[in-house]
Amino acid sequence: MPPGSRLSLQAVSKEEAEALGAVFAGREQKLAIGSVKTNIGHLESAAGVAGLIKVVLALQNQHIPAHLHFREMNPHIDWGGVPVEIPVAGRAWRRGERRRVAGVCCYPVPLRSHGRRASALAR
Repeated sequence: MPPGSRLSLQAVSKEEAEALGAVFAGREQKLAIGSVKTNIGHLESAAGVAGLIKVVLALQNQHIPAHLHFREMNPHIDWGGVPVEIPVAGRAWRRGERRRVAGVCCYPVPLRSHGRRASALAR
């Protein structure tokens, strides 16, 4: 699959979208979600480290990078109650009064790893 392929943007499961909606419902500011895969392609076992580096650089540079090659959200998920957005253009993410929090989640390859994931939070 090429970087930013349609599958990468539709890989969010219905359960993951519902969990985001349940946790962040009523939030004024939408969550910016993206993928390092759109920038550098499939990394398999290095995806978690690359995602963490991307988040640390975003925090350090105070800038949310654009999600490349985005076309549409997964049409099989009701996104109405999920306060997320795909940043199709880079934007400022300044330090300020509000705490900045970023999450990293990676899916290990091969998929037969029974759904284990690596996750991290950065502030």
